[in-house]
Amino acid sequence: MENCLINRILVDNGSAANIMMLSTLKQMGLEESDMIKKSTTLVGFSGEIKRTLGEITLPTYAPGVNLLEKFCIIDVDLTYNIIMGRPWIHNLKVVPSTYDQVLIFPTPWGVQEIRGD
Repeated sequence: MENCLINRILVDNGSAANIMMLSTLKQMGLEESDMIKKSTTLVGFSGEIKRTLGEITLPTYAPGVNLLEKFCIIDVDLTYNIIMGRPWIHNLKVVPSTYDQVLIFPTPWGVQEIRGD
């Protein structure tokens, strides 16, 4: 993502947005001034409400596929640096298998897989 290798990414087909932590944005060498200031309300699984600081569009890479994806930026500490939600899942045409912890998606060179751990 943006020529940076990001660890601890959650692929969440229950999330209606791609979410990035503010600390991850800064670790990538980007600043708050690089994002569009746009506050959006996000509602979590247990009903908690978070307001975003803004959004940023960044290039993402999965084996064989480059995409531009929009991320909502939030200033919280989570176990994950990024949450890839349904926008990314649909744009990449991913078939996620939670049982096998694998993402399967088409590319111009055939079907690719990303295995989770």
